[in-house]
Amino acid sequence: MSASANSLYIRTTNIEKDARSPEFIAGLLGIWEASVRASTDDQGNPFPILRMKRLS
Repeated sequence: MSASANSLYIRTTNIEKDARSPEFIAGLLGIWEASVRASTDDQGNPFPILRMKRLS
């Protein structure tokens, strides 16, 4: 295993251990709730997806 792959493995296992903490889970739920509120109207209906045109 290369040094960069090894450090990635270590960081991944540390994130998995930290993911069990209530603060981490609450933070993820907060981010999820904010993204849902930003992408839906007051009744919970999703906003239409805006299509971007490539300028050429």
